[in-house]
Amino acid sequence: MLHFSRHNILISASVLFCIGSNGSTWGQTHLGVVSCIAGGATVPRTSESDLILPVASIEPIEVAHRRISPCNAYRTCHSQEYPSLDQAWPDDSPPTMQWFPNGLIYRSYLGSQRESRFACVLTKDEHLGWLWDVSLGGRVGLVRYGSGPDFWPDGWQVDIEGAAFPRLDPWGVSTPLLSTDFRFGIPITYGQGPWRFKTGYYHISSHLGDEYMIATPDFTRYNYSRDAFILAFSYYFGRSPATRYDWRCYAEVTWADWAKSRGGVAEPWEFLFGVEYSPALEFRGGAPFATVHAHLREEARFGGHFSMQAGWQLQRGPSGALFRFGGEYVNGKSTQGSFFKEYENRIGVGMWYDF
Repeated sequence: MLHFSRHNILISASVLFCIGSNGSTWGQTHLGVVSCIAGGATVPRTSESDLILPVASIEPIEVAHRRISPCNAYRTCHSQEYPSLDQAWPDDSPPTMQWFPNGLIYRSYLGSQRESRFACVLTKDEHLGWLWDVSLGGRVGLVRYGSGPDFWPDGWQVDIEGAAFPRLDPWGVSTPLLSTDFRFGIPITYGQGPWRFKTGYYHISSHLGDEYMIATPDFTRYNYSRDAFILAFSYYFGRSPATRYDWRCYAEVTWADWAKSRGGVAEPWEFLFGVEYSPALEFRGGAPFATVHAHLREEARFGGHFSMQAGWQLQRGPSGALFRFGGEYVNGKSTQGSFFKEYENRIGVGMWYDF
């Protein structure tokens, strides 16, 4: 910002501007002693008619501020507001090979209980009582051939994911472990604009907790395990004055033909689909989010579970990382593989963090 007066000129910015002394020339004006201070410079009074500023050569302060500021490149430091994607990232650069990139091309489904992330949900089932469902894991990129900002990259990317999904009894003696599902996968993703696609492989297996088996010796243990191939797509849409791609719809099918041949109870096919409202570029303080998600499995006669989430999400980081907290409702077959035959109807509160 430039402030002009008859007595002095104060040039303030996010960097130090020092103009030389005794003979330094700016335009056609010879300036004497100039004192430099953090964030600006003060010039002694001079004739207004003699002051000619080379306007064409001066970079706008706002542009310089965003270019050199430690603030994230996708927002302004003054208003903390995000511009639209069209304005923020005009990227005509050619694709490049990037190892261990930040950000994801195909993001995890916000409403799914079986995505690799950090999560903690305290929920109450109408029959089982209080349950504590936890997710301990994440998904990161290994290699990307593409372009664009980490927040919204285009191109190809190979990820690696892994997580454990323990379920505990929060009010039991020593908080006993009821069961744990383990997941590992290698997604291969592609994105261009609002369209995103995913294929790859994942393994999931479920195991009863020792304390639960001791407490319920008559419970039948099922060998629930899947090694599946993935085919999925998602599409982003919706606009608002300062954001883009507020909405997302998605569908996924996985196939594991050999799951049952290995002595397990899982059948080959499963289907996932849903809709999310999650503003891609929030204002300072965050924004609301809401999800509707369905997960259908062949071993449940193509039934499964239906879930809804709603709450508040905080401002995304430079790589698109997202922290949310709010409420969750789940109805249908259990999300834990060891209890895949059991019916659940539960509601609770939780928090979720996606890389």
